[in-house]
Amino acid sequence: MSTVLCEGDGCNQLTVAKCMHCDNHLCLKCLTQHQQPIDTQIFQLTNDMNKLLSLSLLNDDNKQSNHPQINVNKQFMSVMEQIDLWEMIMTKKLNDLVSHARQSLRNSFEQISFEIEEWSTERQIELQQLALDIGKYFKK
Repeated sequence: MSTVLCEGDGCNQLTVAKCMHCDNHLCLKCLTQHQQPIDTQIFQLTNDMNKLLSLSLLNDDNKQSNHPQINVNKQFMSVMEQIDLWEMIMTKKLNDLVSHARQSLRNSFEQISFEIEEWSTERQIELQQLALDIGKYFKK
């Protein structure tokens, strides 16, 4: 059975997944660290949306709008569409990653099961041969 070690810096754990972006094989800990930039993107999108909403509220409070309300609504909808698109992309990537991890686990399980069965069969044959050999000694 072939095993693939994690390609994270200094890590020697067994791989559970392959990154969809860079094709690195990673263990669960390294994969989690590898995905942290996504959290940064979410944080930045949230900040951008909050700034946009603050601008809209400020303009409503002061009744001094540099931009018509329509533009603010369009900007808001544009940011919401970007978030929706990002969510769909991340959901697909996560589903692909989960599917790949499950398939890797199935493959490993099947390989291990096969090797155990093969080993067990070999031991049974050895035990049968040993029993025959012992039987020969008692017949003498």
